[in-house]
Amino acid sequence: MLEGEAAIASGCETCHSIGKPNLDGSIGTCTACHARHQASIELAREPETCGQCHMGPDHSQLEIYRESKHGVIYNARREHMNLSADPKTLTVADMPVPTCATCHMSGQEGLAVTHDVTERLSYWLFAPVSEQRPTYRQGRDEMMRACGNCHSQSHTERFFEQAEAVLTATNDKVREAQAIIEELRADNLLTPAPFDEPIEFLWFDYWHYFGRTAKHGAFMGGADYVQWHGNYELLAKLVELKEMAEEIRAHAD
Repeated sequence: MLEGEAAIASGCETCHSIGKPNLDGSIGTCTACHARHQASIELAREPETCGQCHMGPDHSQLEIYRESKHGVIYNARREHMNLSADPKTLTVADMPVPTCATCHMSGQEGLAVTHDVTERLSYWLFAPVSEQRPTYRQGRDEMMRACGNCHSQSHTERFFEQAEAVLTATNDKVREAQAIIEELRADNLLTPAPFDEPIEFLWFDYWHYFGRTAKHGAFMGGADYVQWHGNYELLAKLVELKEMAEEIRAHAD
């Protein structure tokens, strides 16, 4: 709310209002993905459609996808894919390269079609410290089934093990930074108001930008986002956060 009503109306609300309840009892707005004048399945399967919201420093899924092997091959093979194929009969032959919709929603090769994009997720990746979702096992198994349409089981299992290792390590870094902020608050060295001191912006960027980026990069195959846009920034910003905390304490003394 601190950015102002105008910024909120033309900014965050344009994405976060997509799934709100409608007056007729339905949930969400179809036009966010399918467009208003033509209910296009092809459009909904384009990465850029999801990238209307899922992009930028706080959840850079579109940028990560473009860097990933999936995104690179999709860009090269787009014209040879049948993005208009019926969702109920979609096969790997129609879409030999996955887009966002393939992994999170599509019924490719017998998977159940879903409009719940969280159904195949296993962790709360958006949180500062990412814990398992209540449906962790189901979500993980369903996503691994989607991967299994193209990849071997051993490849998929190894990929998830590596991604979860990055998540665990990132959680540890975020907890260390979080403890610094919590100690300052416990000692009444920060005001109760949010975002009125520089260290609060640094802490927010730490988990909201770089922590999220590292975790999303790991689960989507974006090496540069795991490393340089994620873990390198976590390392550098932790040093900055510690120095700022020491200055606050020294000033108080």
